[in-house]
Amino acid sequence: MTFLEAVLGVLLLGMITSTLVQVSTNAQLSQVRTKARLGAAELANRLVLQYLDDKDSLPTANLPIDYDGQYYRWSKKHSQVGAKIDSAAARSGADVNSSEKSLSRIQQVTFTVWLAEDSGGTFKNSPNTPSVSISRLYDPLLPTNPDAMKRLLTSPDGLMQILQAMQNLQEGLDVDMGQDVGGDE
Repeated sequence: MTFLEAVLGVLLLGMITSTLVQVSTNAQLSQVRTKARLGAAELANRLVLQYLDDKDSLPTANLPIDYDGQYYRWSKKHSQVGAKIDSAAARSGADVNSSEKSLSRIQQVTFTVWLAEDSGGTFKNSPNTPSVSISRLYDPLLPTNPDAMKRLLTSPDGLMQILQAMQNLQEGLDVDMGQDVGGDE
C-alpha cells in the first residue's frame, strides 16, 4: 500500500463521514420541524373545537400557549361565506331566495397556530416558521355540541344570542352568535 493510496482512502472516508453527519443532522432538524407542526395542528384543532363550543372560552391571544414543552402563538380569522344559487335552480321554480338566505348564514372560522419566539419561532407568523391553518364552516344557529346547545338555551345571554341570530337571519343580515375574542387578524 502506497502513501498515495492511504491519503485517498482517508480522504474518501472523511467525505463519507461528512455526508453521513449532514444527512443525520438534516433528519434531526426535519423531525424537530415536523414535531412543531404536529403540535401546531393539534392546538389549531383544539382552538376550533373550543371556539365552536364556547367562543368566550378561548385563551388570550397575547400570550403564547404551552404545549408539549413548546410555545405557540395563534390568530383567528372569521368570515361570512357567500352562497349563490345557479340559474338552473332558479329556472326550476325552486324557492331561490329562501335557499340563498339559509345558506348565507354559514360562516367560516380559520385558526392559524405557529411556533412562538420562545421556542425558536417568531412573534408574527412567517413562511419559515412551523405553522398550521385549520378552517371550519359552521352554522351559528346549530351548535355542534349538545352541551353547547344546552348552555345556550339555559343562559340568558345564550337565549339573547339565539334570538338576535334569528332576527338577523330574518332581516337578511350577517349572523354572528357571540363575540369574537382574541387573535383576530
